[in-house]
Amino acid sequence: MKIIIYLLSFLLMFISINSYAQRNIGGIPYSHKLEFINQNIKDEIPVIELTKPNVEKALKEDEGSWRYRFALGIPVNLTMENAGKWTVLENGDRIWRLKIYSSDAVKLFCSMVDFYLPEGSTLYFYDGNHQQIRGGFSSLNNRESKQFIFSPIKTQEFYIEYYEPKESSNKASFTIDRVYYGYR
Repeated sequence: MKIIIYLLSFLLMFISINSYAQRNIGGIPYSHKLEFINQNIKDEIPVIELTKPNVEKALKEDEGSWRYRFALGIPVNLTMENAGKWTVLENGDRIWRLKIYSSDAVKLFCSMVDFYLPEGSTLYFYDGNHQQIRGGFSSLNNRESKQFIFSPIKTQEFYIEYYEPKESSNKASFTIDRVYYGYR
């Protein structure tokens, strides 16, 4: 009987973890593909430079604490309408890109609210060397809560790239509400 209870508990835990896991379709950001590079687009990507939070204060607060905090959230309000830059491709598809920078960060990541991606679109996060890529995230990542977060990237800067096909134009939605500054 104990074995059955343990097996059922494990099965329920596995199902619950799997249902909230981030689904990742893989691939590479569109701007890294040869067809984009061949279009010879030399767009300047806008940069949001965030002020370094008070890490010393956070470390003092962390002393003797039972929790392991590794990042501090910096409130922002960044959307595809008020930040970043759109690039229209020859076929009418579009790419939106933004760079976020904060000096001396060990790692960076962000959370999003009002998150919705239409079919056919993809979202990527990557470092400046294109060595750490998170995504592609797609409509499979839409949740009832309309919230999204990705795993940290070990860098002081990261890029956000959203690709939408012409037929999905202006249907996506997300607001970057916090950028997390990793200090350990």
